[in-house]
Amino acid sequence: MDLPYLRHRILYVDDEPALLDICRLFLEKSGHFEVVTVNSGFLALDCLAHQHFDAVVSDYQMPGMDGIELLRRVRREGNTIPFIIFTGKGREEVVIQALNEGADHYLQKGGQPKAQFVELAHKVKTSILKKEAEAALKESEEKYRMLVEINRDIIFSISPDGRVTYVSPQVLPQLGYTQEEVTGSVFSDFVHPDDLEILKQHMQDHFKDGSQVKTDQFRLQNKDGRYRWFEDKSIYTRDIHGMPLLIGALRDITERRRDEETLRLTQLSVDRAAEGVVWISAQGRLLYVNDQECRMMGYSREEMLQLSVWDINPFRTPESFHERWKMFREKKTWVMESVHRKKNGEMIPVEVTGHYISVGEEELYYAFVRDITARKAVESALQESEEKYRLLVEHSEDVIYIHQGEYFLFLNKRGQEILGYTRDQIRTIPIWEFIHPDDRTRTMEYSRKRFLGEDVPSRYVARVKLKSGEVRYGEFSVNRILFQGQPATIGIVRDVTVRHAAEEALRESEEKYRILVEHTQDGVFIIQEGQLVSMNPAFTQMTGYGEEDSGVKLQDLVAPEDLERVLTTYRDRLLGKPVPDSYEFRGVHKDGRKILHLKMSVGLGVFRGKPASIGTIRDVTREMEERRALQETEERYRRLMEQSFDAVIIHQDGKIMVSNDRAAWIAGAKCGEDLVGRSISDFIHPESHSLVQERVSRMIERPGTAMPLVEETFTKIDGSAVDVEVMATSFSYQGRPGVQVIFRDISIRKEREREMQVTNQKLNLLSGITRHDIRNKVLVASGFLSLAAQEAQNPGLRAYLEKTDKALQDIRDQIQFAGEYESIGMRSPAWVNVRETIVKSFSGLDLTGIEVDITVNDLEIIADHLIERVFFNLCDNSLKHGGKVSRITIRAFEERGALLLVLQDNGFGIPPTAKTEIFKRGYGKNTGLGLFMVREILGITGIQIRETGSDGEGARFEVVVPAGCFRYVTSRGSSKGSS
Repeated sequence: MDLPYLRHRILYVDDEPALLDICRLFLEKSGHFEVVTVNSGFLALDCLAHQHFDAVVSDYQMPGMDGIELLRRVRREGNTIPFIIFTGKGREEVVIQALNEGADHYLQKGGQPKAQFVELAHKVKTSILKKEAEAALKESEEKYRMLVEINRDIIFSISPDGRVTYVSPQVLPQLGYTQEEVTGSVFSDFVHPDDLEILKQHMQDHFKDGSQVKTDQFRLQNKDGRYRWFEDKSIYTRDIHGMPLLIGALRDITERRRDEETLRLTQLSVDRAAEGVVWISAQGRLLYVNDQECRMMGYSREEMLQLSVWDINPFRTPESFHERWKMFREKKTWVMESVHRKKNGEMIPVEVTGHYISVGEEELYYAFVRDITARKAVESALQESEEKYRLLVEHSEDVIYIHQGEYFLFLNKRGQEILGYTRDQIRTIPIWEFIHPDDRTRTMEYSRKRFLGEDVPSRYVARVKLKSGEVRYGEFSVNRILFQGQPATIGIVRDVTVRHAAEEALRESEEKYRILVEHTQDGVFIIQEGQLVSMNPAFTQMTGYGEEDSGVKLQDLVAPEDLERVLTTYRDRLLGKPVPDSYEFRGVHKDGRKILHLKMSVGLGVFRGKPASIGTIRDVTREMEERRALQETEERYRRLMEQSFDAVIIHQDGKIMVSNDRAAWIAGAKCGEDLVGRSISDFIHPESHSLVQERVSRMIERPGTAMPLVEETFTKIDGSAVDVEVMATSFSYQGRPGVQVIFRDISIRKEREREMQVTNQKLNLLSGITRHDIRNKVLVASGFLSLAAQEAQNPGLRAYLEKTDKALQDIRDQIQFAGEYESIGMRSPAWVNVRETIVKSFSGLDLTGIEVDITVNDLEIIADHLIERVFFNLCDNSLKHGGKVSRITIRAFEERGALLLVLQDNGFGIPPTAKTEIFKRGYGKNTGLGLFMVREILGITGIQIRETGSDGEGARFEVVVPAGCFRYVTSRGSSKGSS
């Protein structure tokens, strides 16, 4: 049975007493409801004003106030209590009115009572539960709002398009923006450009991968333009409408980042200190040693960390150390001299400056250890013998000096040589004049404190100025002594200029390496003991594993099908067995998806003092696909070559690299393989050798150049000649320039052409005789017509005679054209000098008063022997049809691999409608054969002509010579002339 406080109070309003009772009984019988009944809307309003109810059930038709009016008044007062109309009226307009006024449900009376009241109870209960759920949601949202507003982090939400849909009030004190300024803006607008790409990728991964929590660190720009570091923890979710949403919190970590960088620099400084540094526990174990200490003692870092104090100090025992520790605890800081034993057994004197500290309950001791062997040697020498001291000092490669106050008392010979001064000169110059100004204050302060007995470094590096002006780096080892009974300073200076430059180069190299690793597109990683311990951003982007995943095992990165092979290779490399430096395998992303192909290159090294595998990975999926596509393309190309009816070869550096069987058949070999490796020169006819070599050279200089179809004579293996039709294209073959040649045997066709040529010669002979006879007859007829015209008195008859004479003149012109046209193509094309040809062709024209500018030098083209007629007709056309032409210009230039010869005048020009018609036979005022013949002569060698001038501004003819059909004889230049 339900507890009383779980029962819902229902107010039932109806003017039918019987229905009030039966409805109350049915609803209360379920045990979920307590029903209060009233018989009018006025009483219902009074009950609602003074009592709490969870829902109202009301009849529609009641005297005084119907159910719709009751509903309207309840809603007008702002009461959102669930309201159900329960009535016998079923008209549609009543239902619509009830729902429009805010009714939650409408139920019509009638039918089976039990089923009807069960349905009524269900609707009441669902309405109440819905109301309670909405109230709970509102309360939850209010609690969430309060939590967000008191949180010191910036809470935000971002939609898939990168826009900020919500930001908490903390954005104002931390970034200087109001909520209104940020909401609706694009989140990336606030992100530092260097962090933008990786952050965008991570956000895309968020929306792609789902609800897992992810963390990023990046810089955001505050309102005053400065950037601060923030750490973001965000999670993927959906809003109440089911739309994807990214919700997260931003925490300002600027100070933390600064502290971490300071700590890193401090660690770096200690590791690279010129003195040895050690940390020791209260039990006498070495906890840390820097690089200088390892070098000084001859141990590796790993070896030294296995030692105790009494392992390196032969005069110390565990018992005496613990007694000494008590002194450490009392004095806190001290300086003492001791003797340490190196790995090779050598004993070295050291100066130890120690400091005692306690961290919580742990007691620690750290010390700076300085090798004072050189100092001890000097002291010993001074004590033992002045002569030995003199010999040692005078023959030392280091500078040794003693000074009191500001002047040298002593400077050895090496010091005088390096500084460039004599002993007497040295004593008159203050010692600080030899120190570089930027280091002078520091060294002077060291000297002052040293004389006062304060603790200062005895070894340091400073710059020294020589007499020549040169500046060199010196490593000073300085101590306070008594000299002739007075306090003085003795120092040894070693020239470390070269070492300093090397250290600077090393630091620069390490910085370049760090930048390279961080910005390379390849993933860089370090695996130690089978676990991932370090990786660069590219590795994280490629595999999903970042610095937070240190400790992930190697097998987690490898697909199961390649796991055994990768692990075996990894183990064999550690054992020193021969294994490939790089290999490919299928990988697994952190999110579980496969990476199709990864190429890994690995080598052995040391990381943090322990052996490690250091390598790179590269996603070569695209390369594999391209390689496969290339193989398929090569296979298709190979089949095309094998099945081609044409001969195909590829040659490179004068050697045949590829040949099909058809080429071998033409050359007289058995198969294509017989030609591979042979020189291409073996198959070039001697008469064409220089021309072909020049053509190939030009094509190699311009990759992608296609040589038009030409006829050549090749030499077969047996020495016989074969006529071929050949075309070629230059391209990149195996990464280097190559030429593909396609040719076919035209021996039979050439034989037919030779037969045809003999026939044509016979026909031409007959045609020439015929033209000669006709020309003579026309000349006789013209003579008689001239005589008849002189005798004719009738003007009409004279006109007829003149027209007849014009017809005879046309016959003469046609006969002359037929003779010239017949000679087109009768000779093989040859190289002709363009400038010489133009000058020669113009010599037969009257160019008085016309300026001719020929800007063409050292240029040759392959053309028919009638090429002079081309330039003659073009210039003659300008003179006859150009009007008042006063200037003709001819120039040449290259365009898209072809040569353009441009002849341009300043006459009337050619109308747009006639630009193509002028090259047709019969067009024009005279015979209509001049430009027609120009096109035909040029077409013999594949040269094209077009008119591109503007009407009214002059004619402009462009002669287009294809690649391979022009050359520069000496060097390019220009020349101008006039006539």
